[in-house]
Amino acid sequence: MIAKTEEEMDHLIHDYGKNQSGSTPISIEVSTKQQQSVPGGPLEELIRYIAFTGETRVTHLRKHMKMRMNDVKELRQLLVVENWLEAPKSRNSGYKLILSTKERENYLNNLA
Repeated sequence: MIAKTEEEMDHLIHDYGKNQSGSTPISIEVSTKQQQSVPGGPLEELIRYIAFTGETRVTHLRKHMKMRMNDVKELRQLLVVENWLEAPKSRNSGYKLILSTKERENYLNNLA
């Protein structure tokens, strides 16, 4: 159903929003502000995500970081320079996490 006026829209929302008990639903305030990023910036957030998940594929990293693919690729390249990741040896292989499980655990424990 399409409302023609704002008042009609409010009425429709009110009527359809009632639950079976007939009470009006709880209204929720939606914020359009960007969530605050993790202290340390996007590189630190990427390091935390990779340390926690072990994921290095750009599609997954981009989805988590909510950034452009090229930006994530640049950050990932910085992690190669910082010896967190190893660049692929061929086009068919992906980036490899260099840190051992113990080093990852130590890093994550130091965050807490």
